Amino acid sequence: MKCSTCGKERTIARTIGICIDCIRDEKIDVRSLTSIFHKSRTKFGLPKLPPKSARGLKCNLCSNECALDIEEIGYCGLRKNVGGRIEHISTSTRGLFFEYLDPHVTNCCSSWFCPGGTGRGFPRYAYKKGPEYGYYNMAVFLYGCNFDCLFCQNYEHKNFVNVTARSYEVLAGEILENERVSCVCFFGGSPEPQLPFCLSVSRKVIEEKNCKNLL
Repeated sequence: MKCSTCGKERTIARTIGICIDCIRDEKIDVRSLTSIFHKSRTKFGLPKLPPKSARGLKCNLCSNECALDIEEIGYCGLRKNVGGRIEHISTSTRGLFFEYLDPHVTNCCSSWFCPGGTGRGFPRYAYKKGPEYGYYNMAVFLYGCNFDCLFCQNYEHKNFVNVTARSYEVLAGEILENERVSCVCFFGGSPEPQLPFCLSVSRKVIEEKNCKNLL
């Protein structure tokens, strides 16, 4: 399609309508594109920007530091000021997620240095001297995110209205009962808005693993 700025026929994202050269050459004020980001959020009932109410309750879980007025929702969508009290959809004991087994070597962003993908730290941190073929990464997709990437490949993280929170013990149990699971990858979305939940799962798995090793 044609770039709306220079008029050249280019491969362009229809959502933006402007070619990369015009953006890089600063032929437009990129701040004018913020409305596109806002539109991609409001369709999911999420605030356009991190709320910063002067009289709001502050959430310090991530760098956005949302300050929520009555009935306001946090930027991640997982927190809301209800009657002067912040209610958390995700807590240290319950989280919004789905999980699946991802065979090693995975497409995890850490695979190039993770023991599961490299065998580094063998035998303490890896089951094999090289890539852990035959083992799995428990991939945990977390709903909610404190960023706003327009073309996020996992945009589903914004749509968690009908997702039911589940206990950290359920997830930890699935990880522990499968001896072929050698690592866990928290992604989404982003782990930060559900960090207390991730820590609870990780602690439970480490504690149980250490107990088994001592028997």
